Amino acid sequence: MSQVANSRIEESEFTAASVRGFQTLLRGRSGRIGVALVSFALLLALAGPAVAPYSPFAISVGTPVSGPSVAHWFGTDTLGRDILSRLLWGGKSIIILPTVAVLMSSAVGVTLGLWVGYKGGLLDQIAMRVVDVLMSAPPLLLVMIFIQALGTSTFVIVTVVAAFFAPRIMRVIRGAAYAVKTQDYVLAARARGESTTAILLREILPNVEKPSRYAGAE
Repeated sequence: MSQVANSRIEESEFTAASVRGFQTLLRGRSGRIGVALVSFALLLALAGPAVAPYSPFAISVGTPVSGPSVAHWFGTDTLGRDILSRLLWGGKSIIILPTVAVLMSSAVGVTLGLWVGYKGGLLDQIAMRVVDVLMSAPPLLLVMIFIQALGTSTFVIVTVVAAFFAPRIMRVIRGAAYAVKTQDYVLAARARGESTTAILLREILPNVEKPSRYAGAE
């Protein structure tokens, strides 16, 4: 239990340090300007479809390849579509798709990392060799190859990106879980007859939460 208590103390200290860092950022003029610009970009991306003057797919709403005007602030493209409207509609996907991909890769990486790190043995060796192979190739190149082969739908893009970044998270979590599984509180839980899922969620996961947070941010 002391390890869990220490983990909670470290988490509270990390949160406090993050708050202090954000407060320090807001004290400077450049920091306030940066936060304002990022907040404006996020707000514009999320609310963009509601304020877009035209449909992003509507063609011939203006003269093709025209410059900025009162009706079309950013001009039009070769099909006469309003560029500002397409930009406002596309901003939402720029934020949502990477967020979903990160959440998926983190969920898969943490789950598999906990499992193979706790189980060890042949399963651990096979999983780590697969991870080594996936990490030996440039991920961006592999993602582009698979997207060309499987299609460019939103589901394919998010799934492929998550699949190729999950091994990096899995490696970090596996190392942390491998070190934690020999602790007394884990051995005591195993002696009590708790299931593997209960041990992973109650005993090991809280003590590898910080590495998982850093791995997901890479």
